[in-house]
Amino acid sequence: GAEAGVYRISFGQLPAGRYTAEIEGLVSTEAGSLVAFEVRRFGREMFDVSPRPDLMARIAELSGGAVLGSGDGEEIQRLFLEHRQRSQPATVEKIVAWDRGWVMTLIVGVWLATWLLRRRSGLT
Repeated sequence: GAEAGVYRISFGQLPAGRYTAEIEGLVSTEAGSLVAFEVRRFGREMFDVSPRPDLMARIAELSGGAVLGSGDGEEIQRLFLEHRQRSQPATVEKIVAWDRGWVMTLIVGVWLATWLLRRRSGLT
């Protein structure tokens, strides 16, 4: 192995079954002296790559997906937009008005105009 304290031993090609390997010279109760492993044969499903619509429909159902009938581009777009509306609600972006110079100038100008109007009319 590439890590310290990790070793790789090749046993060759073993028939399917459960095996144990033990390091000679160590007490069998010592940590790392005994390892158990299992060799499995490749099953039919490992080589059967034919499509399984029933299995894919089940996976789509469990994962919240959908089975597409014709694969039409418009249908895919419609389903995607529906999914996006359900999963990503509209975001509201709050912008502080004071970071816009013209807004602050306008507000200060209105305050100044009302103050000048009040002063000229004799109100304090």
